[in-house]
Amino acid sequence: MVEECLSHRDITASAQELFQKHKRINQAELMGSYCFYEKHCSNNKVTVDTTVEEAEKMCDARYGHSKWASFGVQHWGMQRWWRLSGKMNNTDGFHSRIPTQSLAKMFCAMGNYHCNVMYCKETYCKDPEYIQKYGHLLKEEPLPGDP
Repeated sequence: MVEECLSHRDITASAQELFQKHKRINQAELMGSYCFYEKHCSNNKVTVDTTVEEAEKMCDARYGHSKWASFGVQHWGMQRWWRLSGKMNNTDGFHSRIPTQSLAKMFCAMGNYHCNVMYCKETYCKDPEYIQKYGHLLKEEPLPGDP
């Protein structure tokens, strides 16, 4: 997905392929809940034409530059704790915005935040199964910087 989005600027070409892969490797519930928790489904600022520079400004507005720019592997290493504490599992996704915020910051740090938002919008956000499961998360109280 990153190559298609960043190099070829064609997110729709790989979104369905990645969606099927996440289903095969048992990560679809995590990604589906992430998309809705992080309000990617209602994010009208990110489009197929969003640039890396524009996405970085969105990350700055949402999380603060220092919070995403300093994000490293050690932060995502918290996922073991999140699993043990019940904040996430492969059966019914994330149960809190704490890990989804970290995941979004990781995508910002990797330079593909906009690709990830578009991946969500092209797949989970259009899928009736995921809308039914996680659509209520879009109505939760927004955090500062949410779209």
